[in-house]
Amino acid sequence: ELYGLQWIGMSFTVIPAAQEFIESSSSQQQKSSNLALLVLAINIGCTFAFSIAAGPLRLANANDNEMKLVPINSFLCAWTAATLIDLAFNK
Repeated sequence: ELYGLQWIGMSFTVIPAAQEFIESSSSQQQKSSNLALLVLAINIGCTFAFSIAAGPLRLANANDNEMKLVPINSFLCAWTAATLIDLAFNK
């Protein structure tokens, strides 16, 4: 359940921030672009921390679903971070 809530929360913040980051191409909108980039970076950091807390640092035994969801979440976090870095340096 926590992964579902985390993914929903991530989508509510990442999608508008990514749209704002992509649309802000002029120099006047640079502050808005920087804020969107900051939102994306914080979200990726929190998602990665959640994945670590739910995976290797887990205190209780994981069930079968959690054994599958932790690597999926880690992959999505790494993919999003790589895409964000590519966008930030190629903009």
